[in-house]
Amino acid sequence: MKSDHLKKLLPLLGVAFAVLCATAMAGEVGVADCVTCHETIHREWSRSLHADAWRSPVFKHRQEQAGDSRKSACDCHAPGLSGGPEPAIAIELRSDNRAGGVDCLSCHMDDDRQIWSSGDSLYVPHFTAKAARYATGAFCASCHKWAANSEFDCQGCHMPSAKGGSSSGKHIAAQPRATHSSHRFSGSRDPVFLSGGAELKVAAEGNEFAITVTSLVPAHAFPAVEHHSLVLAVAAEKNGEPGWNSEIELEPGGSVELQAPAAGGAVVELRFYPSTQVWPDSFYVLQRVEK
Repeated sequence: MKSDHLKKLLPLLGVAFAVLCATAMAGEVGVADCVTCHETIHREWSRSLHADAWRSPVFKHRQEQAGDSRKSACDCHAPGLSGGPEPAIAIELRSDNRAGGVDCLSCHMDDDRQIWSSGDSLYVPHFTAKAARYATGAFCASCHKWAANSEFDCQGCHMPSAKGGSSSGKHIAAQPRATHSSHRFSGSRDPVFLSGGAELKVAAEGNEFAITVTSLVPAHAFPAVEHHSLVLAVAAEKNGEPGWNSEIELEPGGSVELQAPAAGGAVVELRFYPSTQVWPDSFYVLQRVEK
């Protein structure tokens, strides 16, 4: 049975290999080649902040503020080929297709058109070499500076295991028991993911609320970057105008304790603002306690 399946698969692998070789020699390898055999991962990536990195309104705003785009970390929003067993000496902005943001080739291909990943080395339909750094936070630190020298792996939270093999497509048999690392790169636009980052406790003490917010993120501060904001709000109703509010920052695994006037309302919310400069009135409610 396995032999028959392999016989059917080999011609398709040969075609994929031939296409990859031809496009590589012509210098035309792109994301469209990857999606042929990695449909699921491509679908995840296409909805991620990595895919939208160059087009992001927040990034564009920061570029305008910086004046000179070379001073706004733009290289990391559309990087060239940065794959390999060792970190790139410097991330360089690619010359074309910048609208694709941080794409497959940015992370997985080196200047010699060699493919790299954290999985075991493979030989068909293209040779993929294994590099240990793809499973560590050090890989992410080239652009996400707060990951540098961290004892934690970013991938555990931001690329959790997902159902299905890393290879998927119309010509590839389903692998119901296989798993792959999700390429959604959950982060600051995923309220469900963000809500797991902190715990909110509220106790009524006379005319005040005793509020404790505890970080459930051991690897870095929450929020992790300066344009994100974490705000405690006391309001009369859900998502309402706060009668009292306070911006907070949580150290890794740390807590913040505050006293707030209960007269401000009966709802205490922990709100996350992706960017108060671009979307001043847009926030996610991560935790809510009604009194």
